[in-house]
Amino acid sequence: MTKPKGERLLIWKGGNPYPGWPASDHEEADPEVYQAKLASGLYRGPDDKEDATLEAGRRAAKALANAQAAKQAKEAAERAEEAAERAAKEAADRKAAATARLAAARRTLKEADDAQS
Repeated sequence: MTKPKGERLLIWKGGNPYPGWPASDHEEADPEVYQAKLASGLYRGPDDKEDATLEAGRRAAKALANAQAAKQAKEAAERAEEAAERAAKEAADRKAAATARLAAARRTLKEADDAQS
């Protein structure tokens, strides 16, 4: 697939996009719109160098977000494990109670059978 003549890559830098402008990297065929998007500060060209401070800030923010997400996932997993342990204990308790009731019912039936014999 070939690119239309004059189409240029815009790399999303971030911010509040204007209506109709994508908040992502994309190709722009219209040279005037391309220049307007570059001038907006929301995009950069493929050959432009990003501000090192901005990039470091983005990386730090991403690392923080990933760390927070990992912490939340770990806490959720711990809560799920505790809930599973409680459910397993409750199931075991119910099974033991049901087994005891069944044994008592069998004794009662046996006693009734013995009384009739």
